[in-house]
Amino acid sequence: MDRLVFTRCAKVGSESFMELMEHLEIINNYRVDKVGTHKKSKRQLEPQGQADLAGYIYNSDEGSVYVEHVPWIDFNAYNLPKPIFINLVRDPVERMISWYYYVRNSYRNAIYYRRNPLAPLKPTAWFKKSYNECVRSGDPECQYIPMSVRDAVPNFKRQTIFFCGHDPDCLPFDSPLALQMAKRRVEKEYAVVGTWEETNITLTVLEHYIPRYFSRAQIIFHMYQKSLTNRNRNNRKPQVDDDVRAMLASLSSRALNNTRHSKLEVVFFNRGAKVGSEALMQLTQTMAPFNNMTVVTKGPLEINSRTRAPREQMIQAIWVNDLDPGTLYIEHCNWLNFRRYQLKMPIYINLVRDPVERMVSWYYYVRSSYRNAIFFRKNPNATIKAESWYKKNYNDCVRSGDPECQYLPGSVKETEGNYKRQSLFFCGHNRECLPFDSHRAIQLAKINVERDYAVVGTWEETNITLAVLEAYIPRFFKGARQIFESSVLPSCAFVNFFGSLEYKPTKPLTSQLGRITVMNLNNTRFARLEVMVFNRPTRVESEEMLPLFRHLAAMNDINVVLNGPIRTMNRTRTEHEQLVEIDWTSEMEKGSIYMAHSNWLDFNGFGYKKPIYASLVRDPVDRMVADYYKRRSWTKRMIYRKMYPGRIEKPEKWYKQSFNQCVRSGDPECRYIQYSIKDYIDDFKRQSLYFCGNNPDCLPFNSPHAIQMAKQRVEKEYSVVGTWEERNITLTVFEKYIPKYFNHARFLYKLHSQSIRNRNRNNRKPHIDRDVREMVRRNFTNEYEFYYFCKQRLYKQYIALQLENNLK
Repeated sequence: MDRLVFTRCAKVGSESFMELMEHLEIINNYRVDKVGTHKKSKRQLEPQGQADLAGYIYNSDEGSVYVEHVPWIDFNAYNLPKPIFINLVRDPVERMISWYYYVRNSYRNAIYYRRNPLAPLKPTAWFKKSYNECVRSGDPECQYIPMSVRDAVPNFKRQTIFFCGHDPDCLPFDSPLALQMAKRRVEKEYAVVGTWEETNITLTVLEHYIPRYFSRAQIIFHMYQKSLTNRNRNNRKPQVDDDVRAMLASLSSRALNNTRHSKLEVVFFNRGAKVGSEALMQLTQTMAPFNNMTVVTKGPLEINSRTRAPREQMIQAIWVNDLDPGTLYIEHCNWLNFRRYQLKMPIYINLVRDPVERMVSWYYYVRSSYRNAIFFRKNPNATIKAESWYKKNYNDCVRSGDPECQYLPGSVKETEGNYKRQSLFFCGHNRECLPFDSHRAIQLAKINVERDYAVVGTWEETNITLAVLEAYIPRFFKGARQIFESSVLPSCAFVNFFGSLEYKPTKPLTSQLGRITVMNLNNTRFARLEVMVFNRPTRVESEEMLPLFRHLAAMNDINVVLNGPIRTMNRTRTEHEQLVEIDWTSEMEKGSIYMAHSNWLDFNGFGYKKPIYASLVRDPVDRMVADYYKRRSWTKRMIYRKMYPGRIEKPEKWYKQSFNQCVRSGDPECRYIQYSIKDYIDDFKRQSLYFCGNNPDCLPFNSPHAIQMAKQRVEKEYSVVGTWEERNITLTVFEKYIPKYFNHARFLYKLHSQSIRNRNRNNRKPHIDRDVREMVRRNFTNEYEFYYFCKQRLYKQYIALQLENNLK
């Protein structure tokens, strides 16, 4: 088809390019159709909108050029011949800076307020705020959250979407899946994708690859160069600081992950003093058997000194290189330059801590009885400090000017060995690293962190640190958060014959257990509506709850409601549907249980009282297996025939195919693509979606962002999230945390256990091979994180009952 479609990205210099094409249309005998430039731009078009636009371009005159801010359209999908696609790209950070100041320029705002005289005027501070301030302050306008779908402001940050197209999977920001789809389109569909940053190269390529439209483009460009001005150019573009630029350019997990540069399967944790490293060391020792690794805490050198001689450094570096793969080496020592000895680089990690807190901690640590007992046992003839030294507090030490508590900038020699130079552990053994609080030493340390360390965390942000370690160094830290959070369980709990968890303390309770109380873990007290919403996910064996609820209804004088005002089972509800369901739920009589396959609803956000929320979860792979065979069950088949008489059924081969075969053959039905939004079939694989809610950011499959939102909802909004895999624990927690509805739940379940069975049970469930299970599981990493989080919270609620002797 002799049509050229310029699906121009926003803020790539396309205005100048359009002016050039207007000069070329007379010379090359074509017409530029700019109808699309006068329309309000949408991120994506509905299928009908795509069909209409494709038809409009097809019906235009031959030799037409259509220009619009619109993503790529698949003409083949509408049985139309394919036009010639072109586009421009630009450095992503430069685009964002350009957009930021473009929306603030006087020309653009004059046009906007002339068209919309009643629109609210932005405050003066908004117009004057610089991009540096916007980024550093964490303003939502300048936050670019990976995998986000909904935007705080419409800023066209997704350059890839113009190439990826209108598929829902193209929407998550900075999505690897969207990126791969966009690259495929460029490779197969686009004649030329240039950049105005390389004007001459771009025009040369266009001229030679699409001569029908771009013949003599370079000559015309140089002839009219001075008049080819970008009408969207914004002359107000203040300097953007390098650190701000770097913050934006480096915001990708790949760019930030130095693990990939390591050539040695050894983690080197050269731990700083008094940074909480003992806790992390203990955690790694607990994790060792789970991750098949060895933890080594003693190196080849006996003495800990501030710096080491070159020979000592070489001995230690060679020793590290000789460690077995899968070893985690932990020791107080400085960064080593393995490149200097032409040795393989290990995976470096470390922790940091507030510098003043380190000094306070060190001050009282050297006075502790435990530390001194060890010291004098090893050195029985050492001189003992005066009693006043042991009793002196840190306030007195600093105020009195005691040399022990003086920290002189630039000093090298110490009156006391206090490890005050936290940066020294990262700077290394260079003499320039020794002067205290030296600018040069700090810069050297920062360079080493940026270049060589996979992760530098802080125990002040334990969850974030463990999450990053787990994601960036999975070989050694897989399951770190789960093990850390449940570290009280292995040594003090066992599962009895009936499957209930019993707490048996083997040592005095730690301060960590002090936080595990029924009061802290019970969200029922925050509900303001005496109605319980049980928003059950699919395939979590919730059908067994239905007959139990009916028995509980008679016992506890409650009312069970199964059918709500919205009968369709869509993945998410529209805002109107959410409001209808919330309003309907709020009007239910007190003591009602509303049970439905629906996502969490934000009652407070719509101005309504919050109900009691409860739900169930299940192992994600087991859910998928159950769903797979449920769709093939005879019950489902009979229902389909009754509902759609005469409609063609699936072939017999489809019904007989096993889950093992489906996964191994790469059948789209059994492919679980990371970050995808569009599904090949409605398999409700996103268990987290039921808890995340109806926000578009909840839709990308296995998205860390969606999982975090779901976890926040569970933590703050749900009274109980149980699992039928731990039936006794779940019923106990339900009974104790929501007694109004679940009083006598365990008794009634045991009494009617023969009649309470899952009506959705599918007896055809062949064995799933281990390799198949692992293949599927690898695609559900974040979904598993959510599942384990819910189970861990359930266990905590149960333990809290045991600690308070409240299990009867």
